[in-house]
Amino acid sequence: MEINKSDIYTGLGAAYDRMTGDAARWKTTAEQYRPFLEQWKPNSILDIGCGTGGEAVALAKLGLKVIGVDATPQFIDIARSKAASENQALEFYIDDMTRLQNIADDSADLIICRGNTLPHILTIDDLYTAMRQFYRVAAAEGHIILQWLNYRPILHSRQRLVGLTGAENEAFLRFYDFNPNEMLTFNILHCIRLEKWRVEWHSTTLKPWLADDVGMALRRAGWRDIEIAADIKRTAFEPDSSKDVTLLAKKFAN
Repeated sequence: MEINKSDIYTGLGAAYDRMTGDAARWKTTAEQYRPFLEQWKPNSILDIGCGTGGEAVALAKLGLKVIGVDATPQFIDIARSKAASENQALEFYIDDMTRLQNIADDSADLIICRGNTLPHILTIDDLYTAMRQFYRVAAAEGHIILQWLNYRPILHSRQRLVGLTGAENEAFLRFYDFNPNEMLTFNILHCIRLEKWRVEWHSTTLKPWLADDVGMALRRAGWRDIEIAADIKRTAFEPDSSKDVTLLAKKFAN
C-alpha cells in the first residue's frame, strides 16, 4: 500500500465533491434560503469559502447575483466549470477571507460563510480582521449568515472520528488530532483502489472557535442584531448538543 501526504484541499481537488456528496447537497437550497430571501430581499450574495461552488450556483439559479471566493485555486476552477455547465453567470475569485481584495466596499446584500470555513482562521487577530472585511464589503442594511461546527461537545468528548464516506473502490476517513495548543489537526485519509489500494493523507490545522468568540468578533467589527441558532432554519441552539453554530447579524446604515 502506497501512502502520499499532501495539503488537504489542494490534494483532494475534484475528489472533494465525491467525499461530500456535492451533487445532492444543494437540492434544498431554495427551500433553506426562502425565509431569508423573502424577509431581507437581497439582490447580491457573497459566498465566502465557496469551495467547489455548489451552493453559489444553486443560489444563482434563484435569480440572484452571486460572487464566490475561496483560497484554493483548484476549487475555484471546479466552481467556474459548474457555473458554465449550468449556464449561470457567476463570478469566482481566489481570495483570502481576511483580505477579500477582489470584493468592492458595500457591494453584498447578503454574505454567507458556511461549511466550517471559519475554523481555518487560526488567530483571534485574524478573526477580527475577517469580520471587519465582511463588514466592509456588506451593503448598508445587509446581512450575514455564518455557520460552522459546534466544537464545544467535540472538545468535551474528544471524539476523533468525523465521518466515513465512499463507494466500492474509494473511501474517505475524516478524523481529528487534538493538539496541546488548543488547535485541531483535521485529517482525511483518501483510499483509492486501482490495481492496488493507494492511500492519500491530507491534513490541515483548525481553530475550534466557539459561538462567543465569533459573536464578540462580529460585534467588535460593527455588526448588530446578532442572533444565534443551531442551523439555517433558526432551530434553538443548545451549546452542549447542537451539531452546528449559526450566527446571523445585520449591518446598519451609518
